[in-house]
Amino acid sequence: AFGCRSSGTRTNTPHFALMVGGGIGLVAAWLIDTFGSSGVGATLLNMAVFGAVLSYIGVMASYIKIKRGRPDMERPYTSPLGVSGAAVGIVLAVLALVATIAAPEYRPGVIGVIITLGLAILYFATYSSRHLVAQAPEEHNALTLERRIAELQVALDKARVARLHVEQIMSARANAVRAVIHDLNHSAQAVQAALDLWVMDMEAANVETPMLERGHLRLQAALDQQKNLLLEMRDAALLEGNALVLYPSATDMGTLVQQVVQQVMPRYTIAECQLTLIVADNVSLAWCDAQRIRRVVFNVLDNALRYTHSFRDDGQVVVRVLHEQQQAVCVVQDNGRGIAADDLQRLGTKFTRLAQGEHNTEGMGLGLNFCIGILRLSNGSLHITSDGLGHGTTVTIRLPVAPSQAATKTNGHSADLVAMRTERTDEP
Repeated sequence: AFGCRSSGTRTNTPHFALMVGGGIGLVAAWLIDTFGSSGVGATLLNMAVFGAVLSYIGVMASYIKIKRGRPDMERPYTSPLGVSGAAVGIVLAVLALVATIAAPEYRPGVIGVIITLGLAILYFATYSSRHLVAQAPEEHNALTLERRIAELQVALDKARVARLHVEQIMSARANAVRAVIHDLNHSAQAVQAALDLWVMDMEAANVETPMLERGHLRLQAALDQQKNLLLEMRDAALLEGNALVLYPSATDMGTLVQQVVQQVMPRYTIAECQLTLIVADNVSLAWCDAQRIRRVVFNVLDNALRYTHSFRDDGQVVVRVLHEQQQAVCVVQDNGRGIAADDLQRLGTKFTRLAQGEHNTEGMGLGLNFCIGILRLSNGSLHITSDGLGHGTTVTIRLPVAPSQAATKTNGHSADLVAMRTERTDEP
């Protein structure tokens, strides 16, 4: 510890301590050779063995302490003998110390080493540890590292507690959302039953058919939209909790999209927005969960109507179903508001709506996020393009084609089902 003065270089070598220690060793060897009764070589060798044995004892004791205090700590090398081997090593080292002291011809050198070591320890305890070692870069770095490890451990513990708290909140929120959706779904079913009874009563009362149809279309369109929103909220909660399960099957995309078009047509008619469907002849069957993809298409058509009708009176939405690059593709193109280039990258972020201005729409912004999540689970994609504000928007839905009948019969859909789901739950 004496002379802990570094060289100031990148390695901070304590050159002063090395040179002083080497000089003291040379002087001691000269004194032994000149005035001693035994050869200097044997004495130096015995002194070295004595010091090495002390080092062995320290190493073994440190190993036992670390092994017991931190048994799970990763090590580059694991001793096959473990703590018992280290204990045996300490015993053997102690026996070696006793043997060196027992030899009369080497005893003076050993005693000299003991005296020197005792003086060095005393010097270290009274002065060096407080003034020199405490100021050494190695000690400063060690203390800094220890302090940073303690701070990181505290931060990690806080993060774990916060994560557990967030998970509890998310679980409680998911349960609350499911309960609310369940109650609202019952209410929607009651409204549907009341609407059906009202239609039958109006028909029995010989109400004018055109008036009845218009009212029925408006009410049914609004009710269908609410039902779809409830189902979407339920699936969005499952999707966020990695618990949504998809049940894929070979699906005729042309028929599926046509059914959705018929479902939303009353709303387009009321809004006086033209909706056109074009289905190609060579469209392959898609491999998807028809129920979820139907809601994805519904959501896209609903957005197309919302952002087209609110922007212009001569709104047009064209839906194309085609086959492209071994995929079933549905393209929805409108001449509505369009999207600014800077806003395209924000699309799909939960709770984000980009429409602004006089005809701003309301809502939570969950729809597009839900659609993207469903298509990712389906090994498909949703891509949105726009030439800018005032130039309309194009949404492209891509789904994988259905496997061959042979593969379907062999696998029983099980392999594809596992690939398209997260954790299995009781809710479909």
